[in-house]
Amino acid sequence: MSTKMFPLNDVLTIATGRILTGLSETYEIASFIAGERLTSLWEVFCKEYKSYLLDKFPQFTTPNFAIALAKLDRTIKEVDKNNKEKQEEIWRVWLKEQTGIYGETLEVQSMY
Repeated sequence: MSTKMFPLNDVLTIATGRILTGLSETYEIASFIAGERLTSLWEVFCKEYKSYLLDKFPQFTTPNFAIALAKLDRTIKEVDKNNKEKQEEIWRVWLKEQTGIYGETLEVQSMY
């Protein structure tokens, strides 16, 4: 099994199911975990990969992280759905907070 450093937002995209990075980055990390090039979003967001990452990074299964994620979700819901700029600002601030806690990158191990 090989390892590779990935930005926190890439890891959290798979681990939380929330889009925190670009589509190409999402495919890249999911393909790395799978050990093969994935071609569909269904494959990328497969629960197997989410479970795998959560097993490798238990810090994203803690009550504190769940509270932070729930707070993010509530804050996003309070913003007008048409105000994409404000939503993106909320995501950026939240991600910066998480980066301060967990670091900018994480070493991910492929499954195979």
